[in-house]
Order: sequence, then structure tokens, then C-alpha cells
Amino acid sequence: MNQMRKLMKGLMVLMMVLFAATAVTADEVVLQEEQAANSEAMFRVVNVREDIDEDFQVIDTESLGADMVAVTAQVTHKKGWFSSSQDFNDRFTAPSDLLDEGYLLVRREIVSIEGKGGIRWEEKSPNGYTCVLHLSKKWMATVEVTCTVKFIMAKGYELPEALYKPVLVSPVSGRIELSEENNVEFRWDGEGDAYRFIIIDKKTGKTVYKRQEFGKGQGIEEDLFKDRRDYAWGVSQADSHLIFSRYNMKEFQSDYKIEQHEVSCQTCNGHGHYWKNVQCTACGGSGHIPDGNGGYRPCSFCRGNGYVNKYVRCDTCHGDGTVIYEFKRRFLIF
Repeated sequence: MNQMRKLMKGLMVLMMVLFAATAVTADEVVLQEEQAANSEAMFRVVNVREDIDEDFQVIDTESLGADMVAVTAQVTHKKGWFSSSQDFNDRFTAPSDLLDEGYLLVRREIVSIEGKGGIRWEEKSPNGYTCVLHLSKKWMATVEVTCTVKFIMAKGYELPEALYKPVLVSPVSGRIELSEENNVEFRWDGEGDAYRFIIIDKKTGKTVYKRQEFGKGQGIEEDLFKDRRDYAWGVSQADSHLIFSRYNMKEFQSDYKIEQHEVSCQTCNGHGHYWKNVQCTACGGSGHIPDGNGGYRPCSFCRGNGYVNKYVRCDTCHGDGTVIYEFKRRFLIF
């Protein structure tokens, strides 16, 4: 018996050690996220990406004075009937003649986004730019989206420091109940031109939601959150130079409880019994019985109907008139 207890205790210690080894802090995940984003930004521009859907086409080049040039470029996507919404990976490669003269891409200005869609992510490096352009459409429609961006290229340009972390406004404390009817509204404040909003599953270390926003909030559907998990949400900001700040993070947990409510039985309307047509036991449901002369006559018990109306006990509530209804209440704790 003592050996068994020692064995169980040893297994519990081993499980705790393994869990501690695999646990991921929000700061560690954010650092991984930022390193991956920076690495990906360089890879997108330096190498030819097979997953690039379209290249921006230059439509205008304008001198902005000594050592500064504005290159306006445009990309368009169109989808017809019987197709769904889609994210496109689009790329702008700085003109080689400007790069040869020492010009580098320092910032971008979004001129317009026309049609059904918007930018969901951006990356910039000294010699190019990529974005995820979303086209939103219905099944029975033809839709297009056109994105026009002005890229500022300069020589001897001193890039500014990254902005400070944005302020997380809500939710940052208390408890929020989850429901299918209402999204969880995340809000922040800052000086940015663009914001990166992420939600991290701390158990797996994976980013379960990741999108760039141009406003200061985003609603998230409740089914993103699994029961009894540790999460963290965070926001980073940048101006038109796309030099993003460190993430400001807030940890939270998802949980639930089962509530029981006694409610009136809907089958019998709370009576415990109800009138029901049941098969006639005299004729077996045929509505006829032998007449003794080799023929048949209508059943006198059910009057030829084959069934009788009987006051029976409700099978749903077993005659109580009430049933116990279990309700799963899900919520987030900040």
C-alpha cells in the first residue's frame, strides 16, 4: 500500500514538472510572434514567394523634393458568382532603378480601398512591401476590390523610433459572459495608423487570432474560446512607417459552470398527464373484430377507429409536471 502511494506521488510530481516545462508565458509568445513577424517581413521581400497572388502595378511616380520620391501603385482582385470570400497575398517591389540610386522604402500611405474588402495585415522592409488584402463577397454576386497605396522612398532618411505600446481599454478586469448573440468587444487606444491585434492560447503557445486593424477595437465570436483555458490578448501599434511597437498584453481565462433550473414540462404543459391516442387493445388497432359468423364488425370499444383517447402519464416529466433544465454558462475572467 505504501509503495502504491509513493508511486502515485511520483507520477503526480512528474506531471507537474512536465506541465511547468511546457507552460508558455504571454511575454514569451509575444516575443516569438514579433521575431517571426520580423523574419517573415524580410523573407517576403528578399525572396520570390510562391504564395504571392498579385504584384502591385505602378501607376504614378512623383518627386517630393531632394532625395524623396512617391511611387503610387495599385492592385485589383475580382471574383464572380459561386465563389466565396478570400484573402490575397499581394506584393510591392521597389523599382530597381530607385534602389540602385540608394532610395529605400521608408513609409506608405493608403490612398484608397474601393469595393468590398480591406487590408488585414501589412509588412514593410527597405526594398518592398506585402499585404493581405481581403475580398468580402456573397455567393450569388460578382465583387472586386482595388487597393491603391503611395510608397514613399528616400535617401539618407532617418527612421523614427517605434511608438509606445497602445493602451488596453477593455476588457481588462471583471467577468464577461459569452453568448452566441453577442461578440466579445476588445477595445484599445493609441496614436497608431495601424494596430496589430492578437489572441494567444497560453497552453499551446499558438496565436489563435491575428489581424491588423485600422480602428481601435474588434469584436470576437464566442466560439473562438475553448473551455477552461488560459489566454492573453494584446495590441501593437505603428504609424505610416510600419515600425510596430511591442505588444501590450493582458492575460485572462475562460471558464464555465452548469446551472440547473426547474421549469414547467412542455410536453404536458405542467399537468404531469395528458390525453393521448393509444392503440385499442380490443381490436389491436384494426378497428374491427370478428362477428362470429366468419365476418367482421366495427369494434365497439374504439368505435372502429383503432385507437382510444386515454389520459396517460407524461413520459418526459414522469408525472411531476416539471423538468430539470441544465444550462452551461460560459464566461471570460480578466
